[in-house]
Amino acid sequence: MCVVTGVSTNLNRRTRLLLKILALSDVAVYRTRAERLHNDMFVFLTDASKVYCDHFSSELQEVVEKHNIDLPFTHLGPKVLIFHETQYTEPLGASEEVLEGTEEMVSLSDDVADREILQRFLALGEYPKAFSKIRYIGIKSGTEPTDFSALTRVIKEELGGNNARNRKPLTLIMESLRVLNSKFNNTLTQKALSTFSDDFFRCPQMCLSCKQQCSLSVSHGGRHTLTEKYCRYQHAFKNRIFICAHCYNAGTRREVRPKSFEDSETPFSGYVKMAWSGYVIECDECGVIYRSRQYWFGNKPPEQESVRTEIVHVWPGEEAKPENTARFLLDQLYVISETIGQYGAGPTQVMTDWLNDQVAPAYWVPNHLVASCHACKVQFVPLAKKHHCRACGQGFCSECSSKSKPVPWRGWGDTPVRVCDRCFLSTDKQLEEDFCTEDFTTWKVTECLKTAASVVKTIAVDVPAGIVTDSARPDYWIPDVDIVECYQCKGAVPDKHHCRSCGQGFCDACTQDRKCVPDRGWDYAVRVCDTCSLMLQ
Repeated sequence: MCVVTGVSTNLNRRTRLLLKILALSDVAVYRTRAERLHNDMFVFLTDASKVYCDHFSSELQEVVEKHNIDLPFTHLGPKVLIFHETQYTEPLGASEEVLEGTEEMVSLSDDVADREILQRFLALGEYPKAFSKIRYIGIKSGTEPTDFSALTRVIKEELGGNNARNRKPLTLIMESLRVLNSKFNNTLTQKALSTFSDDFFRCPQMCLSCKQQCSLSVSHGGRHTLTEKYCRYQHAFKNRIFICAHCYNAGTRREVRPKSFEDSETPFSGYVKMAWSGYVIECDECGVIYRSRQYWFGNKPPEQESVRTEIVHVWPGEEAKPENTARFLLDQLYVISETIGQYGAGPTQVMTDWLNDQVAPAYWVPNHLVASCHACKVQFVPLAKKHHCRACGQGFCSECSSKSKPVPWRGWGDTPVRVCDRCFLSTDKQLEEDFCTEDFTTWKVTECLKTAASVVKTIAVDVPAGIVTDSARPDYWIPDVDIVECYQCKGAVPDKHHCRSCGQGFCDACTQDRKCVPDRGWDYAVRVCDTCSLMLQ
């Protein structure tokens, strides 16, 4: 038994002391004379349980371990007896049990009452787990004085029954009370705390990243606000912003964002420039303050020299849409390129063959007369590549003219050049019978120019195109280097395509459908895989 003496006029202090005594008790009795059990009792017990778990449990566990008492956390809390006395209504789960000397209706925690008490707690969203047991005792007194015999009998059962834990030693109670008083002894204001929760009037919207509730009133105007609450970064919301460091040091908070090119540049030139020098961060006041690949090596991240980083809250309806402008531009360029290639390839090939014939040696068969391979007789399809043997001058396919050997008697010098299979196996003496002394300078210059143009195309066009494509890749796309097979059919992917919905890599056959993907920022029909196409219907 614990006796508390003294009177305090500070109601808040008395309430805190009551919670301490409740935490140290073996049995706590909650008495109510209401005709119906109101939510006040359930809210009080739930709040008391939360205080016990949040503030008292660790200190009490240390005291118990110090006294070598082996009790789990769920058995440290008190047993709560709800003593419900009514005058006109029947108690929960009332049964016709008549006690000696009384005419009262008594409910001794039968299954019906226990289930109703449990449902009431669960309806509030939380069960008071700090209490080792909750038991209901209900009586109907009518106009007679209160009879505590049923309550007394239950208390004796709980304190002395075989299924009940032993009582806490007095030394343990005093030590626990001393520990709680030493920790929670700060001065409390005498001002009565509000009985109305802020949740009645606060805006219900919560930050999608940190799950904190807006601190403004319901139906407020403008943006949501959280006072003295820091947010956490989540890549899905991209809620990290940059502040220009120079402007911040000058007393102005100016937000800046990474972008593909400067405002003064056109999209095409900007993306080409981005392929070499990376993205930029441009301030309205200071101009370009950062470029990601300004130097060949040793580029520092923007946080170290140009910007300050802040993590901002993300509210419903303010989620950042994916930025697909760069990819959209590349898609349009590919469409134009394919169209030009489709309708312009024929005339271009004809013009190329005519130019080659003008500078070709006299013993070469003209391109317009080469309808099939001279060796395997396979017909050349339109736009097929034709090769001439430098020894005999006939036209061949690439398979029949893959060998190389010097042909000095044709004026090609000692450098190995393309020859057909028959001339490769022929002796030099047999080939010298057709020796020609004409000048091949024009054709040699032409071949050098074609070789140089091919190298320039690879270095200056193909490589930057790959860099631009990778730079314009949305964050959720799988990088091209990681695509080794089609994600759906597991086949080879000579031409890699990305599904605009899931971002995986597919072959052309598995990405024939076109659908709008607004969740990913694609408001027009774009390439999607077969699986995502069915989901988007």
